[in-house]
Amino acid sequence: EVVVKPAQSVGQPTLLSTNVQTTETVPTGAGVRVITQDNKVLYNETPTPTSPYAYVFMNWNANPYAENIGYRPYIANMLISVKILRALNSTADFVAVFRLDSPVIDRRLLPQEEALLHAMNIQIRYLPQEEPSFATRMYSHFFHKFYTYSMIEYKRVLVLDGDILPLGSLDYMFHLSDGGLDGQPPPLKHHVMLAGILEPVNGGFVLETPSMVAYDRAQGLIRKYWPTWAGWARPFDYQLGWGHNFTEQGDCWESNQHTNKTNWAFLGAWTDQGLQYYLLKYVLRDFTQVLAGKIVNFGPGPDGNTTIVEKEWKVGSRADSIFANYSHMPFGKIWERCQLFTGRWEEYPFPKGVSKLNPAWPGCVPPYSEFDHFSAKSNKVWKHPPPLNVRRGMMNAFRDSKPPTSTFLWWQTLIRLYEEDELDILHLLASVKNSTSYWKKALGLNDRNRTTLP
Repeated sequence: EVVVKPAQSVGQPTLLSTNVQTTETVPTGAGVRVITQDNKVLYNETPTPTSPYAYVFMNWNANPYAENIGYRPYIANMLISVKILRALNSTADFVAVFRLDSPVIDRRLLPQEEALLHAMNIQIRYLPQEEPSFATRMYSHFFHKFYTYSMIEYKRVLVLDGDILPLGSLDYMFHLSDGGLDGQPPPLKHHVMLAGILEPVNGGFVLETPSMVAYDRAQGLIRKYWPTWAGWARPFDYQLGWGHNFTEQGDCWESNQHTNKTNWAFLGAWTDQGLQYYLLKYVLRDFTQVLAGKIVNFGPGPDGNTTIVEKEWKVGSRADSIFANYSHMPFGKIWERCQLFTGRWEEYPFPKGVSKLNPAWPGCVPPYSEFDHFSAKSNKVWKHPPPLNVRRGMMNAFRDSKPPTSTFLWWQTLIRLYEEDELDILHLLASVKNSTSYWKKALGLNDRNRTTLP
């Protein structure tokens, strides 16, 4: 049986829509059922926070009644991520945010799916459903992606895509932005984003300081710029972007591979990824950009209307990073990536061969080394059979000196959820490959009594 732990006390309902008025609220167990004027039902859990910080996993286009239930492995990934972070003594809260497809009448996941999340004490929040047309659907996606800025019950939230796997505790990100560590003032700004290989920021990993000011500014920008090119009536302006002309301002952007770029032609510039970059750097002017070779703090200029570099740290090796003293990543990515440089395993945690980093490959430097992002479809670990020796080579991933790769870690943690926490997690993978019997055989698991999913 799935053991559902008691939920924390429910606070006031948060209406996750800006264009309707609440007419009735009905408490329903661990959450709140919100009925709005347009008869849409939004279900949202708002328990009293147990921490000033939260990990927030974003999930899109879930439909429990679709023939291809592609969102379920993302729930498995969240459960695995939380299991890992709790094993590393994370003290943060965990929140799963879902947006369901428009055909989902009751606007909820299945009760069994909610029970799995509750069993790991993960809050569930639902965004308004997507609209049927492409233009309105994409507008809704952008509009609600910035919902996390309204989570003002938290001092900091680390917003992660649902296909990100933490390989080490990232709690130090909260503290390095809020309050500092070891008696030192916080070195990072209120908002932190990591540069990608080809783009200045990665929208799948964002440390935010929630505020209604930031939320309202984001919504205002979407309303201002989206209608000019939604539905491809006219193309995205690659010079102006979301409102900043690099050439006219004598400014540029850089990523881990590119420098001195002066247009909005980077990957995802027209999406929420580009808007996040513009919002944090040129509107809020309170932003830390992390690259493999340096860390840059941006703040307001003397006139308050420009953005300047307040401080910059060069990173020549893993040991140089301001994150190095707090990173205690015992898992796989450091090995997978740094082997490309050293070909050796034994120099953990500071491989000799990484004294000169390849700036286009940040995998050896925290916080890049602390997570894996299964972004491409071919990279989804659940789309491939588990390693043949995942059961035979089972090791204590939370203790061993030679940690497993992220693939091994994912499957081994799934096994632990099945055996130690007795969660019926295999049914979340049945939509990917055959049935639960396939996964039991592939993972060497015995039949147990568990609550099943349809």
